[in-house]
Amino acid sequence: WDYESCVETLAPLLHPAAGEKPAGVAALEAELAESLGGAAYLESLYELGDEDELFVEGHRRVQNQPESALSFLAIGYYYMLTSNFEDARRNFQKSTLLNPRLLPAWLGFGHSFAAQNELDSALAAYRAASRLFPGSHLPPLHTGLILARQAGSSTPSGTPNAGSTASLAMSLRMLALARSLAPNSPRTHHESGVAAYSAGDYPAAVAHFTRARALLLRPHPGLDPSQSSSAASRAAPRGFATALNLAHALRWTGALGAARDMYGEALAVERGSAEAAA
Repeated sequence: WDYESCVETLAPLLHPAAGEKPAGVAALEAELAESLGGAAYLESLYELGDEDELFVEGHRRVQNQPESALSFLAIGYYYMLTSNFEDARRNFQKSTLLNPRLLPAWLGFGHSFAAQNELDSALAAYRAASRLFPGSHLPPLHTGLILARQAGSSTPSGTPNAGSTASLAMSLRMLALARSLAPNSPRTHHESGVAAYSAGDYPAAVAHFTRARALLLRPHPGLDPSQSSSAASRAAPRGFATALNLAHALRWTGALGAARDMYGEALAVERGSAEAAA
């Protein structure tokens, strides 16, 4: 989740300032950074909502690398942020054709359908990604999220039916698979907590949100104390939703004192939150 650190680390390698290093060294570093982290850099810009930088990246890449899958990935992310979902879809699809082994392009393709509530098409894209990348937790994670949306949208009256129950059960299985593939991912536990809460399993929701919170707050391995502290402070806003949801789940289990503490933690992050204050 530390997209800021990813951008801060890769930006000077991908786009070295002229004269800082010998040209050959800078070119080699840029090539290595592109091959190992180019997709992560673009994905981080997308997650941070940096429209301007993605616009620049897309134009720069298409001009310099017109047959690179990453060029069309950058453009696809830009169109996602500007809500031009059909244009995003076309560029993600182009990216998958140029490099079928580029996971972010497959996920982006699915996201473009999900953004327009075309859930069956989104599921098809995520399932294709699962077949191509069986070791990644991201396809089953997003599959689980879409199945949870289907479960919710199939019960407008609020009364569970067979279809919604089956979708929710499958969602929980997909999220369990995602957790098994990435047991230390805060997001897999957070989303599992949301699904458990929706299913009314509040003790399980508490367990998942507690684990997600612990992972968000843990020191970053390989960073010195000042860097780790900086990374933790950037994670705090993302921890708001986890703390708030944990408070709700604790309240349903009857742990009112612990719930009050979590509401206080959420308010410390977002002091203007009416939901946490209530």
